[in-house]
Amino acid sequence: MTDEVRDEETRGPEPDRPATERAEELVDRAARGAGYLVSLVGLRLLRGASLAREEAEDIWAEAQNLRRERQGAEPEVAEPEVAEPEVGSEDTTETIKATEAARRKAEELGLNLAEISGTGASGRITMRDVETRAPADST
Repeated sequence: MTDEVRDEETRGPEPDRPATERAEELVDRAARGAGYLVSLVGLRLLRGASLAREEAEDIWAEAQNLRRERQGAEPEVAEPEVAEPEVGSEDTTETIKATEAARRKAEELGLNLAEISGTGASGRITMRDVETRAPADST
């Protein structure tokens, strides 16, 4: 808040300003405050929806794996897709099929996704795969 606004608030309304101007100013301030609040709430909702979507992907992949196991078939275990790195390129994590939650957990545990076989749909690495591969003392 600037000093001019503080001075105006402590002095009260200016007698030479029309009431409509003062009312418009108050409405503008209220609208700015409401807009700020709504944008913060919107960002929180988007973040929550993103996390919920990632968890739903993990649950879906686990359900597909369990369904295949119950049907008596061996779960599909495919090697993760890893593109040949270009010369000078070290980052191949984008070509490995894994859920976001599995990526975060692997990073947290210091595991390399390229060394984990995925049991999810189309060989996707799931949280269960990462937790299975994790050392017993780190879980």
